[in-house]
Amino acid sequence: GQLTMVARCCNGGHPPKQRSSLVVHMTGFGPFGNVSENPTSIICRQLKDFLDYGRQPEGVNLTVLEEFNAAGISLRGLDALEVSAEACNQAIPRIVTNLDEVAATNAAGSHNSAGSAAVLVHLGVASGSMSIRLECRAANVADFRIPDARGRQPKGEAIVEGAEPVLYTKLRLPELLSELHDSG
Repeated sequence: GQLTMVARCCNGGHPPKQRSSLVVHMTGFGPFGNVSENPTSIICRQLKDFLDYGRQPEGVNLTVLEEFNAAGISLRGLDALEVSAEACNQAIPRIVTNLDEVAATNAAGSHNSAGSAAVLVHLGVASGSMSIRLECRAANVADFRIPDARGRQPKGEAIVEGAEPVLYTKLRLPELLSELHDSG
């Protein structure tokens, strides 16, 4: 299934030997610039409604939701963050700490040799883009095209002082993107 492909892309191309527990925290963003209702906050809200109340999001194939439930993935957070450097600087360390604690607790209580993993997924909007795009790298630079929600507009500032200038993902993004496109 689709989530099996995602697991393979995240596991060096090989299916996991045993079902592992995967804890995911997903973030979207609130309104920003000319985006009055950010689609990423809608996605987080609809996923939360599905998890909390069993409401199937409009346009989402039930098979995908069933695979999601069967895959051992646990969504622990669905937040729509304010689009400001200050709000993100406050929220992200809290989210990462929480994920680390949940993953450690799951690993300690698990008899599963496949272990436990925690993932933070940030969703964003690329205005004008007509398809899903996956980012392969993160640059350690704040260079805002327009002011954020609190009016701040840094130019060329390091996000984390002393950190690597660029981080690259180890995920097999072309395969993930193909699977996303194939699933509609």
